[in-house]
Amino acid sequence: MLLSLVPSLSWMARWGIAYVVGMAAGLRAYGYLNSNVIGQIKGTTVNILDFSLPVFSLSSPSIFNNIILITGTITGLLYFYFSKEHKGSLGAATKIGINFLMISFGASFGFAVMGRISLLVGRFSDLITFSGGDYNYATFWVLFGVIAFLGYGVRQTKYETIGKLISEFKDYLPGTVMGDHLAILPIVMLLLIAFVGNSWSKELLDEQYE
Repeated sequence: MLLSLVPSLSWMARWGIAYVVGMAAGLRAYGYLNSNVIGQIKGTTVNILDFSLPVFSLSSPSIFNNIILITGTITGLLYFYFSKEHKGSLGAATKIGINFLMISFGASFGFAVMGRISLLVGRFSDLITFSGGDYNYATFWVLFGVIAFLGYGVRQTKYETIGKLISEFKDYLPGTVMGDHLAILPIVMLLLIAFVGNSWSKELLDEQYE
């Protein structure tokens, strides 16, 4: 591929690029087919006539779960069948498929949001932990540093970034920071939340070790 730097031999570099792209696409396609396509097909090939399974179960295979799985798969696929107008029995089946798709997409979105919220809770837990005297009140130092950085940004960018949101309230809130009016009330609220969280966490730890 380095031959692309030489105009007379640059055509030879295409073979190297083609080889790398082809190998990467082939390996990626195999992994995608094995995990997404074949795995999904195996997951939906269930036997609804297996009477050795229980009729209903929430956490294990059952006849009811297999029927729901097959019904959702077929009706979901029929929703994407556009060769015939969705009327009559086909229309009723596609409406059922829409409901299954909405439930599955909602569950996926809810799972993603739950993961982000768990990360947020973890960060707040760290802030509460490091706000104590054992860590030299690191949370408050970081908070003051963020406030100073925002104040400097308000002065330098002329309210074109995050400082613009803060500066809109400067005439309605008291106090000055970094030579300009800032939203003192949100800052006080953040300090109060950190102080209350620190006290609350200490009480919980004291009760736990008693």
